Amino acid sequence: KSRRIFIKKNKLKEIVFLDIPLLFEGGLENECDLICSTISPLYLRKKRFLKRRGSTKEIFKNIIKNQVKDRERKEKSNYLIDTSKKPKKTYLQVDSIIYDILN
Repeated sequence: KSRRIFIKKNKLKEIVFLDIPLLFEGGLENECDLICSTISPLYLRKKRFLKRRGSTKEIFKNIIKNQVKDRERKEKSNYLIDTSKKPKKTYLQVDSIIYDILN
């Protein structure tokens, strides 16, 4: 409901981004005109996840088991953002995607 309200409120804007962590798993990809997915190696995702309070290897294993596989995520995405680099590189990728979409 809140997503629909957000989209309606911002429908006149040139571009609107939605952050939907389980986009493919929830079958929500048809709600989007374009899809940008973040990607990084599994070892790095695990390392980042385990830094969070209350995170365990078992929880991570279950999350990965239930997520769409990387290959499918890449095939279904219009743009990929590699988050394994330094933050500045990630921001540059985002800027490039926004430029591409708007031009």
